[in-house]
Amino acid sequence: MIQSTFIFDLGLVIIIATSMGILARLLKQPLIPAYILAGLLIGPGLGIIKDPDAILMISEIGVAFLLFMVGMELHIDRLKSVIHISVYGSLLQMIILFLVGAFLTLLFPVFSTMDIIYIGVIVTFSSTMVVVKHLSDKKEIETLHSRIIIGFLLMEDLVAILILSTFASLGNLTSSFLFIALLKGIALVALALAAGKYLLPELFKFVAKSVELLFLTAIMVCFFFSMLAQHFGFSISIGSFLAGISLAHLPYTTEILGRVRPLRDFFATIFFASLGLSVTFSNFSSFIWPIFFLIILITILKPLLGMVTCSLFGYRARPAFLVGITRTQISEFGLIIAAQGILLGHISKNLFSITVILAIITITVSSYLIDFKEELYQKNRPHFQWLNRLNKAKELEYLPKRKNHYTVLVGYDRVGFSILKKLRSLKKHVLIVDYNPEVIKELIRKRIPCLYGDAADHEVQEKLEFSSVEMLISTQPDIKTNLHLVIKMREENPKGVILVVADKINNALMLYEKGVDYVILPHFIGGDHASLLIEQFHIDASHLANTRKAHIKELKNRSELGHEHPTKMGH
Repeated sequence: MIQSTFIFDLGLVIIIATSMGILARLLKQPLIPAYILAGLLIGPGLGIIKDPDAILMISEIGVAFLLFMVGMELHIDRLKSVIHISVYGSLLQMIILFLVGAFLTLLFPVFSTMDIIYIGVIVTFSSTMVVVKHLSDKKEIETLHSRIIIGFLLMEDLVAILILSTFASLGNLTSSFLFIALLKGIALVALALAAGKYLLPELFKFVAKSVELLFLTAIMVCFFFSMLAQHFGFSISIGSFLAGISLAHLPYTTEILGRVRPLRDFFATIFFASLGLSVTFSNFSSFIWPIFFLIILITILKPLLGMVTCSLFGYRARPAFLVGITRTQISEFGLIIAAQGILLGHISKNLFSITVILAIITITVSSYLIDFKEELYQKNRPHFQWLNRLNKAKELEYLPKRKNHYTVLVGYDRVGFSILKKLRSLKKHVLIVDYNPEVIKELIRKRIPCLYGDAADHEVQEKLEFSSVEMLISTQPDIKTNLHLVIKMREENPKGVILVVADKINNALMLYEKGVDYVILPHFIGGDHASLLIEQFHIDASHLANTRKAHIKELKNRSELGHEHPTKMGH
């Protein structure tokens, strides 16, 4: 009977949520609010669902699959350029948000001391599920603002796990407990990295002969690390993320991602619907004002704090705005912390209901803000220029007097490194644009003309003076950034030559339609280059040996510069 009730509840959630999603798509609205509304309708609205706790339990699998995919898509070495802001910037924000949230709660006598502490913690974190799903769906994982956001989210998730462990152990919290927890975390990360380097490549090489086994083995790795993380006292989300990291360098990730994505979407839909199922409205009227002020904190003060933090760490207005606007919601960890608080007897069910209501409202609002973030920034760009006055971005440039005809190279690392060598050997005047401050500092030291910033940023584009650009070369594959550059270049300089990198055939065709002269598809070029080598070896056998020596020399040079993954595109 219990099993049939659960199947009925699950089936009803999927039917209603999907129907609401179709309606939202017809009305051109974001899907997440539609899923939440479906949960509200069949849960507290009509009272049809008998066991919402069971639905909420399996919805956590959606978070796990989401972070599993993020781990596979995200190359950790790409986060090196944002490591400082990820660690220090996120810690600064968490401390400030906790203090402000606790102070706001102090203004209302209905809350106990533990309520105040819990609310301070709950408003601190942003939703990994909402933000990363959006970035993944929009193909923005590799953009500058995405790297900063993901860095923030990873730090927040780690702190949230530490807080969960701390709250559960308030009676016996000692320095030895914290030390052991740290050792467990280090061991878990080391195991994931070691497995990804030594064990999994051979295993997947064997199972890759069967598509079915490839998929099942990837899911097995996800569940193994999730279970191991839970055994160590961490969340299954962290375990699944580490599982994704361990598979990130395998040549089969594209196939695995394509098969895991439907699972992620299925369980993610259940997760958002389960938020609506969890709402109770007892004594709701007495908590209206606290909820109102906390919503103001989460949707206005929290994103502003994110923008200011990015600016103080040297990032320009556009990436600062895009980072801030994505932080306008509370995290699924807030719900988990509140649920644990009830089980431990720290807080009442009313506070859990407040947390759920905050999650529903802020996730709904943030879905619209994130969907239209670019339009919001372009429309209100003059109002956010004060952010540029907070940073030292102006110091990170070397712009000597430019010639009438020069080349703009967007992205210096890896692909850009080789292109710059060739351009300088051809006596071309080159200006490099890169958003890694360390790269720009090194270029300034070498007296190479350069400009720090995001190439999609309007202020950066104004400094490029496209009318004088002879050739524009973009080595990063983000389609939105490249489209911005191509449109701007063609408006001001129709005759200029444009070369850009793309990671998908459809994106390459779209860029050709916009007027790009040549689109570089690195994997295809690798095949073409190998074909030429074979042809030349057929003509002259000694040519391959000479090419090999030159290639080894180049690889050693790249290794010294830290270019460990030449097949990965970007800056």
